[in-house]
Amino acid sequence: SFAHKSVVADVSFSPESVWLASGSYDESIKVWDWANNRLLCRLNGSAGFVYDVAFADEGRRLTSGGYDGTVESWDLTTEQACLAE
Repeated sequence: SFAHKSVVADVSFSPESVWLASGSYDESIKVWDWANNRLLCRLNGSAGFVYDVAFADEGRRLTSGGYDGTVESWDLTTEQACLAE
């Protein structure tokens, strides 16, 4: 499904405003192609609510912060980072 299953706690645009990342209380992060209105991928990792998401490294990386204290850094240029929806 495209929608998060719970509250969206944070959103972040990539530097060029092409992608949008959303972090949710459903413990997932979704990365969207904002210009074409489509879901690119879903990221899992935090064992709790995802409170913060931020793009880095010119949009090639995404960092997330979770309720459980976990800080994750995702390399969005690899297929392993993005789980196809």
